[in-house]
Amino acid sequence: MKLKDIEEKIKTVHSPNTKEERAAFCKYAGKVPDNGTIVDIGTCAGSSAFIFAFASKPSVKVFTMDPNRSEKFFYDWERLGFLEKLTYYQQTSEAFAKDFNGKIDLLFVDGVHSYRGVGNDINWFKKHMVDGGIIMFHDYYL
Repeated sequence: MKLKDIEEKIKTVHSPNTKEERAAFCKYAGKVPDNGTIVDIGTCAGSSAFIFAFASKPSVKVFTMDPNRSEKFFYDWERLGFLEKLTYYQQTSEAFAKDFNGKIDLLFVDGVHSYRGVGNDINWFKKHMVDGGIIMFHDYYL
């Protein structure tokens, strides 16, 4: 699905991401192979997770986590029809990484917005990355 079509579907979802960032989400989600895995750290309102779900192949699974529950996310998750493709975990990325036993093709780090938080996420998830996997970052603050 093209970015223009995705943006129309998620126009009521709050997105802190620029159009260029959303285009990158589409580009790299589309590169995840059949039966691959995308992990989105920091669900917030769900815009990045929804874009990954729309832009990836039907067999790709998307996992998103956030310790803070957003009722709007759950409304949009159901409205957009992602109850099977997209799985939400209300937990920290550290807890998810400890319990996760799969391989990750695309990791999006947008959880704790500190240098240390980003570093922790890399360290917790690097063992799960496939060779040649993609890690994307959104932002951090010193």
